[in-house]
Amino acid sequence: MVLNKAMIHRNINDNWNTPPHILTFVHTMFLEYGGIQLDPCASLYSPTVEAKQKEYKNGLTIPWLPGTFCNPPYSENTLWIQKAINEFTKGIDILLLLPANTDVRWWHLLADFPVCFVKGRIHFIPGDPDLPNNHRPQNASAMFYLGHDVYRFHKVFSILGDVRVPFSRVIGYDTGHRTCDVCKERQWYERTEQAIVS
Repeated sequence: MVLNKAMIHRNINDNWNTPPHILTFVHTMFLEYGGIQLDPCASLYSPTVEAKQKEYKNGLTIPWLPGTFCNPPYSENTLWIQKAINEFTKGIDILLLLPANTDVRWWHLLADFPVCFVKGRIHFIPGDPDLPNNHRPQNASAMFYLGHDVYRFHKVFSILGDVRVPFSRVIGYDTGHRTCDVCKERQWYERTEQAIVS
């Protein structure tokens, strides 16, 4: 994994780490890669950072790896979402943890991707261990999946919250996997439409 040098000096209001119980789901999702391979937004004390790091780099300027988890600074969501979509077009599997703000413009950049609406509110951990851990979450959270295995995302994250997969994304994938509830629902709609037409 690679640390993001810019994030070490970021706004203190943006410097929050993802709690371990959420990362457990992320690791499970990325088991085929051996867990999280890159956290491009990791700060020095992020739980996704290994004890020994060789270099610090800006996560917006480096190539991302399959198995990338990104909990970006929420003041810069648009930049990180655009980067994630660009990396996804190269075949990279990514999980993005974002506030569930459906009324903002950046949210709709991700409208075609599967999302898990996390139950309850996530209590993030201060990025600086010297700061008190008294975070009171202001928003609910959503985990977006930019990747090739929609069925696995549905299976893993439906435990954490309500998973929604846009029909456009399901249709765009090679659905050679077992039929999940999303696919069954799509097939039901298709049969219903055919019945109405005939």
